[in-house]
Formats: sequence, C-alpha cells, structure tokens
Amino acid sequence: LVKLGGCFFFNSVVSIYLFITPLFAVHYSAHRAAIAKIGRKEYIRRYPVTILRADGSTIKIRVAEPREFVQLPVDLEALTEDERRQRLAARKPKVKQIHEVRILF
Repeated sequence: LVKLGGCFFFNSVVSIYLFITPLFAVHYSAHRAAIAKIGRKEYIRRYPVTILRADGSTIKIRVAEPREFVQLPVDLEALTEDERRQRLAARKPKVKQIHEVRILF
C-alpha cells in the first residue's frame, strides 16, 4: 500500500489481499448463531426428535442419535399426594407369585 497525494495505491497483489482480509477472519457458517434454528437445509448427522414434556406439550429438536421421541420425567413435587403414591408404587418391582403344582402317582 503506497500513499501518493492523499490517495492509497496498491503496489502488489499481496498488499491487496492484506488490505481486504482482516486480522481475525470471521468464518460464517450455518452454526455461527445456532441458538434457536440452524440456518441450513442439510444437517450433518442430526436426526429430528420430538421431546414430550410432562404436561403433554411437544418440542421438535435435532440430536446426534436417531430416536422417535424423548419423554421428560414428571416432577413429583407438582403432583397431588395420591398421584405421587401411585407413581412411586408403579416404580417398585412386582412381587412374583410362585405356583407349585404337585403331581402324585
């Protein structure tokens, strides 16, 4: 870059490149601000998955492994006492009943 009479002139291709290229190059891609939505039509190794919340509402997201849906757990603190007891009882293992059959000859 050469200054002649108040104007700047480029003396080589390298000086043009250095003038145009910033010191810290910003590489824009589809994932530069992927907070809400990836701005790309083709996703690399991402599969659409539905998240099912405890209240029944659903959200569509993209994850690395293929699944049909993911169900979030129910908050036991928000349930009534009867519902809480029913859910905790369903988690306990069932008692196996053994039927003994005797064959007499």
